[in-house]
Amino acid sequence: MGHVLSFHYGKFYRSHRYIRWAKCQKLRSRRCKFGPRIFSGLRQQELLSRLLPHMAEECQNTLLEALFTFFQAHQERPSRS
Repeated sequence: MGHVLSFHYGKFYRSHRYIRWAKCQKLRSRRCKFGPRIFSGLRQQELLSRLLPHMAEECQNTLLEALFTFFQAHQERPSRS
């Protein structure tokens, strides 16, 4: 067992192949999404369709105003694409 652990934690993790694989995994797992991209289009519609039926009318109005203000602020800035 010690021989296997020595290989696993010694040679394997220091090998070029593992380092290359780990870097690739990190790039694949990154899910960076910016606010305007997350809450626009179909995602926004789905979020609102799930939230609004369970909220009081006053809260619905507050949420919709906040989203409207958020998108106005982000439309004035140039996009980072």
